Amino acid sequence: MKNQLFLIIAIFALGCTSERTNELSGTWDATNYVKYPFDTISLESNFDPVMERVTVKTDSGIMVISHVNDSIIDISPTTKKEVLQFHFDDRTRGILSIYEIDSEQTPSNEDPRYTANNYNFSTLTQNERTYLIIDYHFGQFGRTLDTVEYQLISVNELLISKDTLTRINQR
Repeated sequence: MKNQLFLIIAIFALGCTSERTNELSGTWDATNYVKYPFDTISLESNFDPVMERVTVKTDSGIMVISHVNDSIIDISPTTKKEVLQFHFDDRTRGILSIYEIDSEQTPSNEDPRYTANNYNFSTLTQNERTYLIIDYHFGQFGRTLDTVEYQLISVNELLISKDTLTRINQR
């Protein structure tokens, strides 16, 4: 009986002291998080020589306009999602991968992180608030670091910069 009581107390103590940041690990739908302060038009490259698609990104949504020559044949919401994927190397540090997935395309066996924009990140907890420190590496103006507050609302909801991201369950 003494051994069982000790085992229960040990499991409870280890469970209570584990870092909550590991719940951040995974893939999150950030389509609504990525805001465009002004309308952005981008041409998608496709292998269809007849039909061209133009993606219009605005602060109110992302639409794809398909046209042949000068005739619009379809306007529909995008099937692509902007994704943030957190992979922890230890309890507080890891790699943040930012990429797109398309629900209409057949998933590839290749890990999308290989072609994603990958950045180092670490987490910091201070005064009961949690922060991501993202290292965007060196660019034109030197090293860029960004500090973003986040909060895990539930296992499947992440509040980051006052926007709610939802977890994408991988196969």
